[in-house]
Amino acid sequence: MYMGEKESYYARCLEAMRDPEHAMSINTDGMDQFKTSIPRNIGDIPQFGQHLQGVIEHGQEFIIYRSFDNVRKDSSLAIHCMLSQIERRLMRDIELKRKSPDTFYMQMDGGSENNNKTTLAILALLVACGVFRTVIVCRMSRGHGHLDNDQKYGVVTRTTRKKLINTPQVPYWSIIYYYNIKAHVVLL
Repeated sequence: MYMGEKESYYARCLEAMRDPEHAMSINTDGMDQFKTSIPRNIGDIPQFGQHLQGVIEHGQEFIIYRSFDNVRKDSSLAIHCMLSQIERRLMRDIELKRKSPDTFYMQMDGGSENNNKTTLAILALLVACGVFRTVIVCRMSRGHGHLDNDQKYGVVTRTTRKKLINTPQVPYWSIIYYYNIKAHVVLL
């Protein structure tokens, strides 16, 4: 991990936290799907997958989008989560009667769901439509464990590793709240 990259990441986060009327900074990343399969710790019962896609808006909130195998884990899901967070932010700005930011920082990993023409085209469309004046995309390198999402996912993994989770109705969000990971969970 390059120290300059990490410093730039934290500088963008701090800028968005200090001046939310100027900048919005988010990062998005999915949790390792192997760690979220259910049922868990029950033996040789066949498992089905679920996916947790986290979106952190620095200085504002952490949202986890939870989906199952019927939803593809591709650029459409990543774009949906990103646009949902932008919409949440713009609605919050209207409620608070504050100016919406003109700069958007998007931190993402190099996964195929992020690193593609469709995602970049949507970001360009946000500028063309006047939602933001400037969009800056930062692709994180391998081993990007400094991202806030990865740290939160680590807590979820450690706390659920030995828990009996046998159905989707055993809500991850209750575990997330119990262990004080401040997150809002959206089921897709």
